[in-house]
Amino acid sequence: MTTIFYAVIMLILLMFIRLVIPALHRVFYTVFFFLLMSFLLIRLFIPLIQRILHAFPVEVPYLSLILGSAFLYFVSTAVSQHLIDQEYESLSLLSHTAVKLVILSLWLQEMIELFSIWQRILEP
Repeated sequence: MTTIFYAVIMLILLMFIRLVIPALHRVFYTVFFFLLMSFLLIRLFIPLIQRILHAFPVEVPYLSLILGSAFLYFVSTAVSQHLIDQEYESLSLLSHTAVKLVILSLWLQEMIELFSIWQRILEP
């Protein structure tokens, strides 16, 4: 409920800014976007990840990597869409590709172990 209240207040402020100072509307829109996104991440998304990690009595393999990858991908998608809305498509593509490479690097050690197992299986 608090999140909806903050979103409505930001919407009203953005509408007011668009009427009064149209030249600064995009700047305030970006500031409000990142404020609301950080609020959502800190208050909702990160606690959800922590609850999921602590919900299982035994350690689930790759759960932290999966949740971390999902978190990074969610943030990347939100920022990328914001950049597209602001007409920065090329910057959006670069930032989203960079986050995909970060996610790939997080999984690199696991993939190396998998390939070594495959290699041992395939060798005569």
